Amino acid sequence: MSMITMNFGGVDTSPFFVVNKITIPLISKESTTNSNPATAGVEFLKTQRKEYTLKIDITLLSEVSKGLEVPEIKDLITLLLNKKNLEKLVFSNMPDRYWECVFEGASEISIDDKNLATTSIEFLVPDGISYSTSAKQYPFYLNSNGILEATIINEGTEETSISYDIHHNDENGFIGIVSENGVIQIGNSTDSDVQPSEWVVNDKEMTAEVVEKNGWKVNEYTFNKYLGQYDLVCKGAIGYTNVRGKKVAAVANYGMESNRAYYGISLGRKVSADSNGDVGADVFACRPAFGFETGKMNQTGLIYYELRDSNGKMVAYVSFRKSSLVANEAYIRCGTAEGPVGEEYKYSPNNENIFTRGMTEMMITKEKDKFNFHFGGMEKGGFIKSIVAPSLKNVKVTDTAMFLGVWLGQEANTILTFGGETFRKDFTDYLSNVPNRYSSGSNLYVDGDSTKIYINGVASAGEEIKGSSYFLAKPGETKVQLYYSAYSKKAPDAVATITEVFL
Repeated sequence: MSMITMNFGGVDTSPFFVVNKITIPLISKESTTNSNPATAGVEFLKTQRKEYTLKIDITLLSEVSKGLEVPEIKDLITLLLNKKNLEKLVFSNMPDRYWECVFEGASEISIDDKNLATTSIEFLVPDGISYSTSAKQYPFYLNSNGILEATIINEGTEETSISYDIHHNDENGFIGIVSENGVIQIGNSTDSDVQPSEWVVNDKEMTAEVVEKNGWKVNEYTFNKYLGQYDLVCKGAIGYTNVRGKKVAAVANYGMESNRAYYGISLGRKVSADSNGDVGADVFACRPAFGFETGKMNQTGLIYYELRDSNGKMVAYVSFRKSSLVANEAYIRCGTAEGPVGEEYKYSPNNENIFTRGMTEMMITKEKDKFNFHFGGMEKGGFIKSIVAPSLKNVKVTDTAMFLGVWLGQEANTILTFGGETFRKDFTDYLSNVPNRYSSGSNLYVDGDSTKIYINGVASAGEEIKGSSYFLAKPGETKVQLYYSAYSKKAPDAVATITEVFL
């Protein structure tokens, strides 16, 4: 019989101790009853699962290779196990399951000598269940009635949440997710295709051809001082490259002089006229795609992005800035013309950061006087900053402009790029009434655990219709059907995902 090892919080514990025995409750349930003196026995009301404790008998091992004896190993184990938050616990003899638990304590330790000791450690499992280490996916297919349908097979012992990944292949106004256990409605099924929103900018990559064809101007847009202090000198040369398969614009030469300032390029354009010949929008959703990543600690850079009105005045802005030469720290800042200067949000601009790595997870929306700045996926630490600016209620954005640059004499970020921009003009005062709200090629993700909705990776409040029910997949089969707008000429591609749960 092979030795049992365990992994807690991503750390293999086998160098420190051997697992001798694991004690797990067969089932942990609690019943609620009501006592009635007039009848014999009690009235059963309900039963529900409850927390339980995992008990693990272990033998501590000295780590000879590092000259560590049992007392020192004991201290290392204490540091390893004594976490403040729930961590994943996996055993080598049950590799297909994990527990979300917290270290609860240990029995007295019996030290036989400096190289051997035994004890028992305990973990509290607050939800009383274990989870499958691998998710199961179920694609939707057209059934005999022409309706998208998936049959979810849950082989766990408990019901579990369902997540949905939906890729739109045509313009669409709503998604309905239906089973016998409940209904989720996203968007608005009553919206028609009579007065759609319009994409007045739809540049999903940046090449020299796109810049020339679609009216982008290089170094023609100028800026006031950044934060009222720093000049942005736009005399550099634009270049084009490929980052992770995406065609992007970059700075080929920063055009540095000798004055203390940021040097680089500006890039901007007018939003195109809509079908009525009108330029500009006061209700819109705009998504610029920036890459802002360091490869060395001392690299710095600035991306500054403005939405402007027909007089060339800034309406709203976003910036990504790294100025430290000794720490890999960057700052996001956003705000409107109504002010005041916005607060900064610190993050690490490494190659896994959620704000600019994918070049898809940033969006600015405007609903008359309300601006929403979406940064990154919420489940990964992203956030939404909302600003109400009454004086900008009826102001139309007609231009977008940006600066990509670096401070005098400093080394620029490894990735300091612009990968394209989309700008959707909406013919309604509120985004919740937007028809054609999901464009062809867009992605909608419904997180069953958090019950949050993401559009192209951005957490998007207001998508779900009140009264939606996030139903669960019970043990056995659950049939789920997916509905979409009748005017969509091509059905979306969709996949349902579950993680099985076990008592």
